[in-house]
Amino acid sequence: PGTKRGITGDGDLAVIFSSGGVTPGDKYLFKLDESGKIRSMRMWVSIVPFKGLTASFTDYIKTESNLQVSTLHEMSFFDLKLANVASYTNYPADEDRFKPLLEKMAQAKS
Repeated sequence: PGTKRGITGDGDLAVIFSSGGVTPGDKYLFKLDESGKIRSMRMWVSIVPFKGLTASFTDYIKTESNLQVSTLHEMSFFDLKLANVASYTNYPADEDRFKPLLEKMAQAKS
């Protein structure tokens, strides 16, 4: 509820959280390439002090379940590189999906 989505005249995707989401009022503009993959995302969000911050979406990989994921996001003040990306067609229901992440976080603290 409260989320508006639309395609711009340039064929890009706009998402506005007018009352929904974690921070109502946030706006996102996703620039798409000719195949529909995200090239970049421009965001106007209340938790970031920069207005209209842009993040690139590059270095796509294809996961085991055939999902394409961007593993590099470059922004004006830092880059975010994702590693060990995985996806599941059927996730093992008896496993805690966040266990590997929590283990890595615990290792990083020690």
